[in-house]
Amino acid sequence: MTSKRAKRLNVRMSQSDYEALARAAGASGLTISDFVRFRCLEDDGRPRIVVDAEALRALYSNERRIGGLLNQLLRHANTRHQDFPQLAAQAQTALAQLEESTRQVSELIAEARISA
Repeated sequence: MTSKRAKRLNVRMSQSDYEALARAAGASGLTISDFVRFRCLEDDGRPRIVVDAEALRALYSNERRIGGLLNQLLRHANTRHQDFPQLAAQAQTALAQLEESTRQVSELIAEARISA
């Protein structure tokens, strides 16, 4: 026979764990109880990708800078309607930097999947 009354669950945790839980609940727009209930009962179980936000910001900034360089190179080539050897070298440098940045983003994602 099951009771229809609400049951209470008490969980002990450190102050820092509680504060982290409260921040996560607040960021989700939920109360702590609703957040815990959702994560325990309704969460779809898919792995969550967690990354270092500062590292991601640095990569994003780097890719924006590279995009700006490529944009300048393309504008220059378009307005001159000429083939400049140094322009090709600069484009190759920018593309190499973009490739490295993309590799770093890929590594961040791979690490996040392993730790999830």
